[in-house]
Amino acid sequence: MSNHLYTTITCGDCGHLLKVPVYCKNRFCPVCAAPRSRRLRKKLQWYVSNVKLRPGERFKHLVLTVRNSGDLAAAIDHLVQSFRRLRQRAWWKSHVSGGAYVIEITGQAGNYHPHIHCLLTSYFAPFRVLKAHWEECSGSWGVHISEKPAHSVANYLTDYITKLPADVVDSVPMNEALRRRRLYSVFGSWHALKCPAFKMSYPCPSCGASCWYRIEALCRRDHGKDPPPKIMNLLDTRAVARIQVYRVHEGGPYNQII
Repeated sequence: MSNHLYTTITCGDCGHLLKVPVYCKNRFCPVCAAPRSRRLRKKLQWYVSNVKLRPGERFKHLVLTVRNSGDLAAAIDHLVQSFRRLRQRAWWKSHVSGGAYVIEITGQAGNYHPHIHCLLTSYFAPFRVLKAHWEECSGSWGVHISEKPAHSVANYLTDYITKLPADVVDSVPMNEALRRRRLYSVFGSWHALKCPAFKMSYPCPSCGASCWYRIEALCRRDHGKDPPPKIMNLLDTRAVARIQVYRVHEGGPYNQII
């Protein structure tokens, strides 16, 4: 995106300058989507590697849909509430131990089609019975379930959460409709698993170090510590009095701005 806002960071070892995008709060921004997808993919892969399957359980990919709607916010609420009702049923609890889901939105303005993609740990679940339960909970019959390698499904799911429907040009109405609504969550036994907060490492392309400083123009110098002298020497001495440079640790503010 040519009009996307960027900020400049500098390597604490060699002084290499790098422009990184500032998060724009657009869920479907292709620039901001990449780091979000990487973090979510790491989380899902961690769950897949650490969940303990009971005898007879398998990883399943489940897709649940509801009827198309022109009101995206109401359709999302209906979809999530229907899925919650399904998970509260005794039949579901006896067949599915836990999992994670993301919400994908397809269609076009005035005719949105939201649906849920789930990665489940489940016993054999007869398709007709599952479909009947979903129809009772949601009023819709759209159900698809298949058994696939768990890691491939985890990668598959992360592609959906930041994908803008092909026929939608303006993402602003969609962002407004999705305000304060979660598009990803875990449920069941997966809640008991304490997934760590992943600290993404971004090595310098020149020297491989992972210590970065962020440079902001027209800010006070006393907001943070000064970087090493060799970094200050790389900056224009005439601008030193009107810049702010502060340390950005791995897993800290740098993760929020890219």
